Amino acid sequence: MLPMKKTLTALTLAASTALFSTSLPRHASAAEPKTAELKVQKSELNSEMEDMDEAMKKLRRSIRKAEQNEASLKILAEIQAKALSSKGMIPTKTAKMPEADRAKFVTAYRKEMAAVIIDLCQMEQALLDGDNAKAQEIYKAIGEREDKDHDQFMQKDEKKK
Repeated sequence: MLPMKKTLTALTLAASTALFSTSLPRHASAAEPKTAELKVQKSELNSEMEDMDEAMKKLRRSIRKAEQNEASLKILAEIQAKALSSKGMIPTKTAKMPEADRAKFVTAYRKEMAAVIIDLCQMEQALLDGDNAKAQEIYKAIGEREDKDHDQFMQKDEKKK
């Protein structure tokens, strides 16, 4: 009987340890919610940027021809909405930066996104005026800015290869 009591006691102890260790809530540190939030924003921001990239490819083809300006304006409105949405998000690179540098980095990102939105609005004005050559110049300027911005604001593992 004594060995059976020891076995029963050991099993009870093991079962209760397993039960309580998995059912008790983990105490989250203050940094965990921010990290989780940034992971969610990473996927949202990447998704928005990928959608913008696809739409920009369509726009590149349509802005060449004035007879496609209506289609170009529709695509451009979609890009503007994605850019506006992205401006309020936080790049995931922010999480790996020292706390003291984060606010400055996010401000620089927002300012750059605001500048892209301004360029997109200027492209819209050019298309509305029927100046497709100017719209193409602005498109090219946005494309040149893209590489620099991605180097500055994206983590290496997020960039398309």
